[in-house]
Amino acid sequence: GLMAEMKKDARDDYFLALHTAYFSERIAASIHADVALAKACAYYHRIGKVYREKYKDTAEETEIIKRICEDNEFPPDIENVLLECVNRHFVSKESTIVMFSDAVVSSVLFLFSKDPQGKPDYNQLVEVIFKKKQENGILNESSITIHELLVMKQIFIKEKLYYDFLR
Repeated sequence: GLMAEMKKDARDDYFLALHTAYFSERIAASIHADVALAKACAYYHRIGKVYREKYKDTAEETEIIKRICEDNEFPPDIENVLLECVNRHFVSKESTIVMFSDAVVSSVLFLFSKDPQGKPDYNQLVEVIFKKKQENGILNESSITIHELLVMKQIFIKEKLYYDFLR
């Protein structure tokens, strides 16, 4: 399937997707969002970048996502959330969850790539990510509530042991 191809073709993106899905599933369950939808979209949220070469006749990443969804018979709700992620127009709770999960996991992976033995301040990292996302207006149309953002932030802060698996 598509994940097996991604594991073979783009290992880093594959592992990022797995870790993003882990957080997306936990958060979606905690705030009563659609768990299966959030997890599926976390697995495939970067698939357009991964398979840009395969669909090189299609210039727009939006169109690549539509073709991948059609080729793999994804349900319309998955396609819609993936398009929200690609277009950076976060409306659904699920796309917002995936966006934050990707941001936290990507940041932790980046820090470990720079200093494999480092001890990042995860609390500060999570605080900075949430502050920047709120300040830059990316959440302006999201259906996520302030309470749900706080629950999400607490999940990221409490996961210090999980981050060690990312080394």
